[in-house]
Amino acid sequence: MIFNSKISILALSLTTLWGLSGCHESNAKKPALALPNHVAALAETHIEKKQYVSDQPVVSVQNESMPVALAPSIVQVVTAKTDLTSNAANQWAFSLDAKLNLLDQQGKKHGTLQQFLTDPTRRTIPLLTIKNEETLKSLVAIANDIDLSDISLRSSDEQLLRKIHVMLPNSRTVLDLSQTKKLGAERQDLANILHRTNAAYARIVILPSYLINKENVAFLQQRLLSVWGESHAGGFAFAAKILTAGLNAVITTDSAPYIDILAAMPNPTLLRKPLLIGHRGVPSLEDENTLESAKKAVALGADIVENDIYITKDNHLVIMHDPTVDRTTNGKGFIEQMTLAEVKKLSTHRGHQVPTLAEYFQTFKDNKRMVHFVEIKSGNPNLITELKKEIEQYSIEDQVVAISFNVAQIKRMKHQLPGYTTGYLTGHVPKSNDVHTDVKNLMEVTQRHASTFNSSYGNITPALLDVAKHRGITFWPWTFRDEKIFKNYYITGINGLTTDYSQFASKYVVDIAATDVNERKIHVGEPLQFQLQLTQQNGETLLAEANQLILLSSQQAIYRDADHIRYIGPGTAYVMPGYRYSIDGSHSYTIFTAPIKVTVSEPPTEELLQAASEGVQ
Repeated sequence: MIFNSKISILALSLTTLWGLSGCHESNAKKPALALPNHVAALAETHIEKKQYVSDQPVVSVQNESMPVALAPSIVQVVTAKTDLTSNAANQWAFSLDAKLNLLDQQGKKHGTLQQFLTDPTRRTIPLLTIKNEETLKSLVAIANDIDLSDISLRSSDEQLLRKIHVMLPNSRTVLDLSQTKKLGAERQDLANILHRTNAAYARIVILPSYLINKENVAFLQQRLLSVWGESHAGGFAFAAKILTAGLNAVITTDSAPYIDILAAMPNPTLLRKPLLIGHRGVPSLEDENTLESAKKAVALGADIVENDIYITKDNHLVIMHDPTVDRTTNGKGFIEQMTLAEVKKLSTHRGHQVPTLAEYFQTFKDNKRMVHFVEIKSGNPNLITELKKEIEQYSIEDQVVAISFNVAQIKRMKHQLPGYTTGYLTGHVPKSNDVHTDVKNLMEVTQRHASTFNSSYGNITPALLDVAKHRGITFWPWTFRDEKIFKNYYITGINGLTTDYSQFASKYVVDIAATDVNERKIHVGEPLQFQLQLTQQNGETLLAEANQLILLSSQQAIYRDADHIRYIGPGTAYVMPGYRYSIDGSHSYTIFTAPIKVTVSEPPTEELLQAASEGVQ
């Protein structure tokens, strides 16, 4: 069969081929974690500054959802060559000058921001580069008359971003590192990026193209950043490589290949794995909030372990969910009225000790693949001071996320530990008759507090996720105890799932790698096959044959039999091998690797075979 359309889909009994034909490849140290004093003072004084926010829903962007679960938002950098009448990206990237003109990459004006936002036919979100305080002042001047909550303000100036958050607290800010040269990719370098982004009051970071890979992106996402990447190299193969890194958004001067590939993928495809969060460890198998429970969750594959902390009357941080010890131990009384010595005399139902947070940190500080969700239960201001001391004592600055229902404690975290991610806990998810109104309400919380959204899972729908993702909102719902509900949410691609049953997902396939990492060589007429190594959530691996393929470029004809495709003539192609994993009869998803170059050559003639045989003899 010859692919003669832009996208052609072929279904086989064992392998589904998704073809995009006719493409031509192009040759292709620890940060300071405290705010400057003058900025901190600004924040203390003006953090409650109001700005006008309309009751109108956010705009419904074009291509709002894709077959890919929680697909990355696609951002078109507007250039002199961009045809805005036909461009299908979700967001458009401009520069913003002090007169609030929208400028393309070459400096050409495309009207004003006010005109753009009030256009009733608009179907895109603006990503705006802001370079100076003069432009910020112009935005503040119109903030009482026009809703600026659904624009993304991008800057490489971290101090400017902090000022934006103070003066326009409902705005969405983005730390732009896309043009930064020589950023390192070691763990401490990525931690630096994390801390810089958080300290700038941004929830979104833009990586340069040379840092875009699955490992770097996953590191930052596990610490709850929304990770965007900017890359302008063209062609389907390069776009596919960027997509398989798992970014939350892609910024590019050529958005078409990204949109075409996403549209051609099977439903649902997961380009990044949902993170597994052990709620109080794994209380379905061990006593909650004990070291034994946390260790068991990690052994089952938990990426993150959630715990709850209070502070004793002698200023030690201890792990306990309830304000009293009555339910989970053999004692009685309020834990914050006890000393550490009194707490250590208690035992849980299985005979375990009540641990300190320091013991958690000491136990897992060398396990660099796990992160602590520290839920701040207490409203005691001293808790934040002690938390800072213990993080520094055990040197786990890159393993801690703080979550809380207590807004005052989140604000204290932002002031005393500005480099750390915070998550806003709530039992309420907005639900109206319009998902775009619901997302507007979510933005009011997440953008004002520069936090993630950590809610109960009720009312979180695929539609809500798809609208919110374009705004950099990530979701970390709790608490999954029903396995069917867990599976339903997992295949939505949600950012993370908090569960009492980490064992639900232990055997899920979460990553694949082709044994032919860079190039596959076959002969004309030979079946195209890929052997894959599958990695499960618990770290175990197994081998399987790819059962999904995306043909990115194929300048030669192919034909298929019942199970495989074969090339009719010699040439070069780029193919994405994939694996469709079935959780059960009702739930499945597909994962793809980065594209692999396939070189097809004529089979050797009998004369060549004879010559080779004689040479061996």
